[in-house]
Amino acid sequence: MRRKLTVLLALMALAITLLPACGSQQGTGGDAAGDANDQVAYTESELELVSSDESAPKTLSVRFYEDAPSVPYIGLAQYMDLVFGDKATVEVVDGVATITSTDGGKAVVDDAADTLTSDSWGTFHNYIEPMKEGKVQGLIDFGAPFMRIASLDYEEQSEPVVFDFAQYNINLHVDQDDVYLPIATASDFMSDTGMNNLAYNGEKLALLRGYTDQAIMLDSTWYASMVDGKPRAQDMVDFAYNELCFAMDTLYSCSGKGAIDEDVSAKGFDATLSSRDEYTKRIQELLKSTDKVEYAMGLELLGYCVYNGHVGMVDSPFQGTAASQNEALGAQMEQIRNELWPLVEKLGYSQYMQQMSMRQAKEAQQQRDQIWTDGESYHEQGDTAVISLDSYFRFDEEG
Repeated sequence: MRRKLTVLLALMALAITLLPACGSQQGTGGDAAGDANDQVAYTESELELVSSDESAPKTLSVRFYEDAPSVPYIGLAQYMDLVFGDKATVEVVDGVATITSTDGGKAVVDDAADTLTSDSWGTFHNYIEPMKEGKVQGLIDFGAPFMRIASLDYEEQSEPVVFDFAQYNINLHVDQDDVYLPIATASDFMSDTGMNNLAYNGEKLALLRGYTDQAIMLDSTWYASMVDGKPRAQDMVDFAYNELCFAMDTLYSCSGKGAIDEDVSAKGFDATLSSRDEYTKRIQELLKSTDKVEYAMGLELLGYCVYNGHVGMVDSPFQGTAASQNEALGAQMEQIRNELWPLVEKLGYSQYMQQMSMRQAKEAQQQRDQIWTDGESYHEQGDTAVISLDSYFRFDEEG
């Protein structure tokens, strides 16, 4: 499906975010018809929700199912309402749920197969749409009120979208009222251009609106539970790794710019890590570790494999928090870096990153020169002004 956009100004970014209690209520989750194979007991808990959005609730009801007691689940319609202001409806017949967005898009979830399919994904989840009152839209959430989409036209029929969660051992639970899935999974496959998502740190939730919220709200206080010295629960270890595989296989573009892109595209993320080289094998071990520092370092060192010249780094402020709050944890992180850096150089990952950055800059310069032949960095077209920047850093006239 191709879409033709008329925009006044648009900034596009893709980020994959990976996510590592209070009063509770017991229940049993399954499909509406009572499928015995999916009758999984759960605990419903009210977790604190922090947000810069004053209209957001202070707490949020989530579920913890007994087959993954450390992994918080949320209703998909509940998530769409909270994060996007989309008042979706849910209809369940014989364990199959049809979720309809306010714009008329539909997604069908099969409880037994753990799949979600949609023939109208662009309407079900509006990554890019003209602004509607009361609805959050990604492209205006960068804090720039002048950023608007003037029109949107679909030129071709939408291609069917299929998410096969069963392939990654991610269980969905269909009830009468909603389809329940892990919060991290919802935040990944429902990600949008404005980076609106819901994060979980093991104790509370954060409703994030773009880069600013992530920089301000995910501070040392947020990561405190990550430096408590306690091991990661095995069910969280298994889920987080499976979720990462799902995100890399399903959502990651494999554009050919990351060092492992071709391998991931050909045989999948898990197989790539386990077979490519000794560096990726060690990263896989770290990602599956119950040690929180090792897990965080696995994410950081994965960055050398997927860096594409601008985005793709997957480390987090946790490392800085750990190093500043606990000298032993900081030393542990440095030990892992020192252990693997020789492999980064030996296998060419560091050289690849440098070459990719230079190639990206050269390609961007060539494209800009073809569009703007006057050599100027400021241009106006209609009521839109565009400033082209060579760098995010400040230089004097001598460079």
